[in-house]
Amino acid sequence: MPNLRRGMMAAAGADAGGPATYQLWSWGSDGQGRLGLGGIGSGSISSPQQIGTDFMGTLDVADEGIITTGNRLFTDFDASAAVKGDGTLWTWGYNNLGQLGIGDTTVRSSPVQVGSLTDWRSICMVQQAMCATKTDGTLWGWGYGSTTTPRCSGQTSNVSSPVQIGSDTDWGGVLATNVSLDTSILGIKTTGQLYMWGSVGGDGAYWSQGVISAAGYSVLPVAVDDKNYVMASCSRDCVWAVDNTGKLWSWGKNNYGQLGLGDKVFRSSPSQVGSATDWTWVSGDYTGEIFLGAKDNGEIWTSGRNDTGLMGLESITSYCSPVQVGGPGDWQSGGHGLAQGTAHAITDAKGNNTGGALWCLGGSGTSGVRGDGTTTTVSSPVQIGSDTTWVALTKQGTYSSDTKLAIKKA
Repeated sequence: MPNLRRGMMAAAGADAGGPATYQLWSWGSDGQGRLGLGGIGSGSISSPQQIGTDFMGTLDVADEGIITTGNRLFTDFDASAAVKGDGTLWTWGYNNLGQLGIGDTTVRSSPVQVGSLTDWRSICMVQQAMCATKTDGTLWGWGYGSTTTPRCSGQTSNVSSPVQIGSDTDWGGVLATNVSLDTSILGIKTTGQLYMWGSVGGDGAYWSQGVISAAGYSVLPVAVDDKNYVMASCSRDCVWAVDNTGKLWSWGKNNYGQLGLGDKVFRSSPSQVGSATDWTWVSGDYTGEIFLGAKDNGEIWTSGRNDTGLMGLESITSYCSPVQVGGPGDWQSGGHGLAQGTAHAITDAKGNNTGGALWCLGGSGTSGVRGDGTTTTVSSPVQIGSDTTWVALTKQGTYSSDTKLAIKKA
């Protein structure tokens, strides 16, 4: 599958670099201490600040690939989390229901290790609940739990430490959350089969394809269909997914044309976006009104609502079909990110997906989430600083999430 290789794994060669030391940076709103900088409710920070010293430790980005590296990070409207290079899991922020997974309900404004295990792989969260996968293919959850309004923890009551969800050992990663009216999540297995679980409300009957809409919820993961996916993202009542042939599929609500299908018709089952077979990465923003996707050739494309200029198209025109994002071009084919009101991307400086310059594509500067030191609204890409060793970003902004995390080479 050569058309997908650039997105899933950096090309081998002298420039790939092998194992190296990486840092973790944050900016935006510090509500409940989710920036991880030691302050609680200290307002916002409008430019990247380093968390600790070389926090991520040793990573081999060329070996694991940009998408897998990005799955090490997630931030929600009240908490954040990261999986270090040594396989340890760290969380910080609000903790009223035990969502930090550290055995209590005390707020933390700096990263705290979850247990002592060193086999964590990916992390995701939605509204006071978290779930994660391990390198042995198991799935774990903690935080908010319920029998009738479950989220991503896979539990029927609140728990403050990780508990295994089911007994399967073929989980690849937890990918994205569907938020606001819905509190559900997507996960993918090593077979490429996509699963969802949590609660569905609003227009969820469309995006869930009826998988969990009859009851309105599912505590445990339920298979979506039998396609072989390599990447997927969801936001409020929408799903975008890339299969193993590089095709892009979308379904769910479509009131702004965010599905990229050339119209505003809602879809209750996957529909192919165009005919291209070189898609590598996808993301939706927390509103479910904007799509951002990357191709194997280093292009970024977008569709949906654009009245704040978030798409970086030097206009505030909305689009029902994908439109290419400008800026410096030659973007990484994975690892971009959307937050509340703004989008970010990283260039592919060496042509092998191992790092580049960090850019804000466009959008509002609410709570400093753009990261360029301002809070104004822009509709064209703006570079953040001058470093060219940025690697990956938190891939999706969840409900009221105006905080960003990013990994940079030391």
